[in-house]
Amino acid sequence: MATEKATPAMSEIGYTGQAMNSYWIQSEARRELQFPHCIKTYNKMMYNSSVIAALKLVKTFFSRVDWKVVPYNESTTHVNRALFLEQCMHDMDMTWIQFIQEVSSFVPYGFSFHEIVARRRYKVDGSKFNDGYVGLKNLPIRSQDSITEFLYDKEGRYLTGIKQNVSPVISSTNLDTLSKVKSYDPVEIPLSKMLHFRTDTYKDSPIGTSCLNGCYETWKWLNVFREIEAIGVSRNMSGVPHFELPPEYMDVNASPDKKAVYEMCKRIITNMSNGEQAGLITPVFYDDSGKKLFDFSLLTATGGSGIDTGAIISRYTNELYQALFSDILQMGSSKAGSNALAENKTSLVEMMVDLRLREITDVLNNKLIPFLFEQNGWDLSKLPKFEYGAILKPDVGVMAKAIQQISAVGGIEVNRAYLNLVCSILGLPLRDPDEPVDREALSNYQSGSGTGLSSKTGGLNGSGDSVPTVDNSADNLDNK
Repeated sequence: MATEKATPAMSEIGYTGQAMNSYWIQSEARRELQFPHCIKTYNKMMYNSSVIAALKLVKTFFSRVDWKVVPYNESTTHVNRALFLEQCMHDMDMTWIQFIQEVSSFVPYGFSFHEIVARRRYKVDGSKFNDGYVGLKNLPIRSQDSITEFLYDKEGRYLTGIKQNVSPVISSTNLDTLSKVKSYDPVEIPLSKMLHFRTDTYKDSPIGTSCLNGCYETWKWLNVFREIEAIGVSRNMSGVPHFELPPEYMDVNASPDKKAVYEMCKRIITNMSNGEQAGLITPVFYDDSGKKLFDFSLLTATGGSGIDTGAIISRYTNELYQALFSDILQMGSSKAGSNALAENKTSLVEMMVDLRLREITDVLNNKLIPFLFEQNGWDLSKLPKFEYGAILKPDVGVMAKAIQQISAVGGIEVNRAYLNLVCSILGLPLRDPDEPVDREALSNYQSGSGTGLSSKTGGLNGSGDSVPTVDNSADNLDNK
């Protein structure tokens, strides 16, 4: 039976509305933030100390997160395939942390492309394993400033690949050492061979939305006021060179000798402003009345301008941090702030990083895992998945109080899984999960069968019928 053609109701008619062609992304009104101009703009912005501090904060959060692979189910086959993926994570020429750090570049740039470079797992080919499966050799970034064009299908709806400028590489490398590059022409890389990470995608834009877009105006004016302040301080501290000359020396019809003197004075002023001249010697001439014909002095400000540039710069710097969700970096630099405020700010950063990690995980689960499974001829309907761990390590004090309060009312069953969780938080060695809990070995445990829930002294549940010398209940000194 012949395949029926798609009906109008099933076909796609409209477009996302993204204003672009293969070379330009034009939805952004400001030209300096349109691709490819935006890449140079972002590079300039990252020279700012506040911007780079905020980005390093996010990058640090990315690097601290632990990754694992969860099998499709607990069958031997799927557990082994999950183990295979974990092996691939640590069997590359680059480390997994390096890969995640390079992926984090999609935060300031809005997007990041990484080519999937596979290899057979043989030790002679550099792998740690020798089973012949198709694993990962590398996941190298294709830097944002090297991308020259986005490739689309015939209808212009779906991204199919990119073009990358390799001329800077060729110009600094022996052409014979490059296996596939034969000229200075851009190389085409199909999307099927890449991982494409994007932040806050709008209109299916291939470049996503950079976090630097929202603070561009703030950054621009901050630079202006910093420069004004620097010039003002420099002028006030070193003084402004001031020459007094007779008017005839400055006249357009002055004699060549007088013009030469005038030009010499201008050179002196320029050299002193640039710090190239420490002093000067001037001739002394007097008119008939005894007044100097030439005079030189340094002018300094005798009063303030009435504008506090420091307050302006501080305000713009604060706006910059707020736009980047990194104003926690300012905690302690002023008298304002509290522990509660710091915790709230940290939570905001955590939520932002969590969103970015979700975007990364989606790409890994929907692109990288199917790619490897297809290469090895495995079932694509039953896939494992990547998961990331806690972004922030639990506060031991807060966690201990929570455990104490819940345990005091018998809210947590004392078992091996529970005790291992507590040990992992405290950094203590874990015990065999199948090993039963030795209740007699628990701290402050006294057998009290038939009295309370389990402990005569309260122990973990606070339900005993006597008052212990050490109060283990939730109503301790720390909670009063």
